[in-house]
Amino acid sequence: MDASGKSSPKIRLSSVAFLAGILLFLLPFVNIKCNEQKFASNTGIGLAFGTNYKTTSQLKSEDNNIDRKVSITEKQSGKMYVAALIALLLGITGLILTMLRPGTGKLNSMIAVLAALAMVILLLQIKYDVRDKSGREITEGFSANLKVTVEFTAWYYLSLVSFLAASFFGYRKKQL
Repeated sequence: MDASGKSSPKIRLSSVAFLAGILLFLLPFVNIKCNEQKFASNTGIGLAFGTNYKTTSQLKSEDNNIDRKVSITEKQSGKMYVAALIALLLGITGLILTMLRPGTGKLNSMIAVLAALAMVILLLQIKYDVRDKSGREITEGFSANLKVTVEFTAWYYLSLVSFLAASFFGYRKKQL
């Protein structure tokens, strides 16, 4: 309480962790690589809503003597991952609850754990999708030399850690 007798607003660590986890959805979460070169990337929001799937492909010039590459960038509609949407919605729910009802620490902790679990499920789904689509037997031609891999960015892992931190702070009920 301050001198006037009103309680001052306190920033809860779980609110900060939820906010960080949500804001990280705006940054790239996943990179798809073809022969160790980045081919496509997507943000957490793009994965959650199936939009803004940004692909980059490189074409060699028609003159074989010059080793010049032209980069083409386009946006395509991607696959909507329900796990990403659930993690985002749980993060928003947790943030709202920590701000409006500070006494629900254990509930917020459960919400944060569920959001982190949804993030892990998202990782498994994307790895499975990339492996499934690139794992077909190709024995002839140019396609036989393509190796497609998926790489999760530091932003994805920071978002996952933020939700786990929100769970810990919600359980501990610490305040700044």
